[in-house]
Parts: sequence; C-alpha cells; structure tokens
Amino acid sequence: MSGDGPEARDLAARHGDVIIAPLGTFEAGRAFYDDLARRTVEAGRPAVNPRSLQKVPS
Repeated sequence: MSGDGPEARDLAARHGDVIIAPLGTFEAGRAFYDDLARRTVEAGRPAVNPRSLQKVPS
C-alpha cells in the first residue's frame, strides 16, 4: 500500500515489517516514528524498539 494517510499507517502498524517513508527532516521522521509506534501498540503488537529499526533511505 502506498500513501501516508491514516489507513496506510494503521495497515503498517498491524502488518508491516519494513516501512519506507520519504521524510525530509529529522522532526518529520521523529513525528512519523512516534505515531507509528503508538499505532503499533494500539494494534496489539509489541512496542517498537528504536534500536531494532533498520533505516532505508528512499
């Protein structure tokens, strides 16, 4: 699924193992991470460990 809307983020939080997001600034990346981490826990998945995340530039 492409896009950065709420539905795409919910899908990523429920099922995603790799998420590629074009984020232009550190602040945008931090906000994206915080939102996705919250959604992941709400979806019943384990909390995200930031050290386990792999960064893939897009």
